[in-house]
Amino acid sequence: MIIAQISDTHIQAQGPSARSRLLDLARSVASINALRPRPAAVLHTGDIAHDATPSDYAAARAALSRLACPIYATVGNRDRRASFRDAFASEGYLERDSCFVQFAVNVGAARIVAVDTLDAESNLGGFCTEREANLRRLLDACPGQPTLVFLHHAPVAVPDVPGSLLQFRDPKRAAALVRCLTQCSGVIGVLAGHV
Repeated sequence: MIIAQISDTHIQAQGPSARSRLLDLARSVASINALRPRPAAVLHTGDIAHDATPSDYAAARAALSRLACPIYATVGNRDRRASFRDAFASEGYLERDSCFVQFAVNVGAARIVAVDTLDAESNLGGFCTEREANLRRLLDACPGQPTLVFLHHAPVAVPDVPGSLLQFRDPKRAAALVRCLTQCSGVIGVLAGHV
């Protein structure tokens, strides 16, 4: 099974780079649609919108709607949860009773789990105890099922990144996220964006 990943599209409906960003996303969608075999799903690992306006998300959704396979998305540091939810609620995969953008879907024999690492106070990642409890529930729901996790901020040091190698505001919370992932026997991979 093939899973495609896109990230950090930073779509703007207005602004000097609006047109080029939409053209880049359109080329990415066309490239994914041309793959044979076609991916079972596309995962967008955050920063869909640059300014998180409703018009940014509408433009992104219009471009992403041309994908010939399902797309699942989570939030990045440029996104805003309320605007994101308004834009993607109709897709049906977001959990309605959660204030975070964390969810699980089955794609073929695999389980896909999204982790919300948005920290509203910085560009770095965050992972509070409420998200941890929610993630453990999602990971424990189907023990042993091959699980692919996707998020925006990698919870480990990333070599060759200017500035801080760890893109999390609180290293202890990043370590808690890593523990969640390593304690689930079904996790077969983690996809991140941001860098």
